[in-house]
Amino acid sequence: MTHYPDAKVLLTVRDPDQWYDSCFNTIYAVYRKPIMRIVRLLLPPMRRFMAMNERLIWQGNFDGRFADRDHALAVFAQHNAAVKTQVPPERLLVYDVKEGWEPLCRFLDVPAPPNTPFPHLNDRKTFQWIPRFAYGLVGLVGLLAVALLWLLVRWLIH
Repeated sequence: MTHYPDAKVLLTVRDPDQWYDSCFNTIYAVYRKPIMRIVRLLLPPMRRFMAMNERLIWQGNFDGRFADRDHALAVFAQHNAAVKTQVPPERLLVYDVKEGWEPLCRFLDVPAPPNTPFPHLNDRKTFQWIPRFAYGLVGLVGLLAVALLWLLVRWLIH
């Protein structure tokens, strides 16, 4: 708000208990899977991305206590209250995505896209592919390493 004093602010809200359950069982769970340590080693951009999230979100916002449900819910409520207090009402839309296009487009003063369903991309199903992808990536790297080792041994023998 300091950098863009005329910007509109969108505060997306949802039921706190549903938010915690969803976040704990998707984003937080994926970060804690052992396979993700290997992915961090194999993919430097992913390592930097995950380190930033760890530092800013899990350690920063939640003081390393996201697994403590009561603490996480208190942080969630404090954040929403702070935004509502600090942003002038005419610049703030408190928005639940279940409301769809209409309030969002009205607030942004743009027309709602005709015949376009509101997107639902950040759901549990989306996060289910991440560990499977990670196992596949690790398997592929392992297979390539074995193949290269086999070729090297064959080359040294001949």
